Amino acid sequence: MCWWHCQELGWCEWLIAACVIWVLDRVLRIFRMSLFGYQQAHIEIINEESFKVTIKKPKLFHSGPGQFGYVYFSDPLLWFQNHPFTILNEGEYLVFYIKHKSGITGKIYTQLVTAGGKLTKKVCVEGPYGDVAPVAKYKNALMVAAGAGFPGVFGHALEMTQKDNPQNIKLIWVQKSFAGAQFR
Repeated sequence: MCWWHCQELGWCEWLIAACVIWVLDRVLRIFRMSLFGYQQAHIEIINEESFKVTIKKPKLFHSGPGQFGYVYFSDPLLWFQNHPFTILNEGEYLVFYIKHKSGITGKIYTQLVTAGGKLTKKVCVEGPYGDVAPVAKYKNALMVAAGAGFPGVFGHALEMTQKDNPQNIKLIWVQKSFAGAQFR
């Protein structure tokens, strides 16, 4: 409809520029997904609200604390859906802690409950996106996170404690209930 209106009013070159940017974005996303590929992921229930996805990290995938990736689950009807989740690096594995809601995360959680709490599924990750905050350069760090936002902050704290000269770190995690506090 925009094209139809712009033919009368002008400015069609702006629509063409927007379409070129959109197509370029899609091509780059497909390229990034092909670099990661669909990897076998181990998915398990943590508590009534969330589940954990663990994937072996491909050699060309490098992420830092606080970065996120779009996760595609290989579900026959919902494979095209993606959702951004914070990446937590645990050695040679990428870990995502996901709070289930409606949609694909709710469907995966239902599959987990049916399968007895553990499931293996192919997953693709597009990313990483976002910046790594320069918290390692400070002597003292106060980190505050709430609910499902914990993995990004925890990744920074974990990285800071593994240095030769660890900083003074205070980590505060605000949680609605103690049931959700079973992180590791």
